[in-house]
Amino acid sequence: MKKINTLVISFLVFFAPITYAEMLEVYSWKPFPGKGTDLIESMAEAAAIHTELGAVVNIYARDVGSDYQGFDYVMRWNDPASWAASREAATKSPKLEKFFQRVSRKPSGELVGSLEGLNLDLSVSADSFGNIKVFRVYVWDPAPGQTQQLLENFATAKRIHESLGARVESYSEGIGGTGNFHYTLGFESWGTLAEFFVKLATNEEWAAFQASNDPTAATLVHSYQASGLN
Repeated sequence: MKKINTLVISFLVFFAPITYAEMLEVYSWKPFPGKGTDLIESMAEAAAIHTELGAVVNIYARDVGSDYQGFDYVMRWNDPASWAASREAATKSPKLEKFFQRVSRKPSGELVGSLEGLNLDLSVSADSFGNIKVFRVYVWDPAPGQTQQLLENFATAKRIHESLGARVESYSEGIGGTGNFHYTLGFESWGTLAEFFVKLATNEEWAAFQASNDPTAATLVHSYQASGLN
């Protein structure tokens, strides 16, 4: 039943552009031993091409909490129409084809996962993440019938967290996902991240909110940290 519900949610989310704005695709790569620098260079080359084809590209190094030491190659678009146009352009790009042919002959890493994300905030634009260099990502699995409660909790948490200096975005998983929701905290630097958590530790509204939450409404299935490389 959960699998069926997940497919229905993914279908409805993708075909609801009036409700969802920024779209992203995340490709997670693990470098082969001693090939980390080569992989980053290949990602930077790919990013230049994908940018020409209409995507906004960010590269992040996965950090504490990750299952492996690697990188996330993130492509963003403002809406499904922009995503589709970029995808069409990619299928016809000789430059991208030559790039893939070359790197496939001597790969520097392996693709270990990919995921589509759909921003729950209509106002967010794909090119508005340039100054965000540090992320913390929290992946939540809502209990049956508790999705709306989870989203309401996200909204309350966002109001508190943004008042303390974080940038907050929430995403629904699309293709490649299992029906989870991602709550992200973004910061301009490690210093601003540290300042945020110092404030959070003594924030009475946050403490009250946590105390009032039903712990059975959702499960935190994963959390990790990442930092921007471009």
